[in-house]
Amino acid sequence: MKSASVSRWSPCFLSLVLLLASTCAHAETWRVDLIVFRFLGGIDERGRLPQAPGLAGAIELDNASALSAAGITVLPDADFGLNDQWSKLKSSPQFKPLIRIAWTQNDPPVENGPRLHLMAGSKLKIRDEQGLGEREFQEVDGTVALHLGRFLHLDAAMIFTSPGEPAQSWMLSESRKMRSEELHHLDSPRLGLITKVSKWGPGLTSTVPAATP
Repeated sequence: MKSASVSRWSPCFLSLVLLLASTCAHAETWRVDLIVFRFLGGIDERGRLPQAPGLAGAIELDNASALSAAGITVLPDADFGLNDQWSKLKSSPQFKPLIRIAWTQNDPPVENGPRLHLMAGSKLKIRDEQGLGEREFQEVDGTVALHLGRFLHLDAAMIFTSPGEPAQSWMLSESRKMRSEELHHLDSPRLGLITKVSKWGPGLTSTVPAATP
């Protein structure tokens, strides 16, 4: 009886083992290095009425349990990989670097993946034009997310808000195909983003097809 039972369940057990092995074999980890910066020069394009980004479900950088559940590890600043770009922005009178971050992410989803909440600058209190009192805004606020379907994509939704008269907001909103190991620039009238995405792990190289320009 014992021998028959083992014989009956062996194919199922073997299928489970093969499934787990296949899952592990296809597991991929990617690294993202990213800078958000501001353009300091004057622009002609007017902004919108002050608005806050949609942050529902976004993960805060200090939420260790949520980051872990999403397979994301925020790397220490000492491991940041775009120091040259950061220094050039910092020394330029035309730009002001605001955010620098690097993280690794296991198996980015095809869509609707984890978004990281990024913010910088001052907290602003701006009077509502409809007479509803003051509202609080972060000077730079928004989210970024990495997706992996046929190609790598980085989704950015960042907002810069100015407390001038009148107060205005400008948005950087873009989903960009990423070429692994290359620098990418995303621009808007007030904000810019520099990022590099690469396969993470000893001896590993990118297996994602190059995006068509």
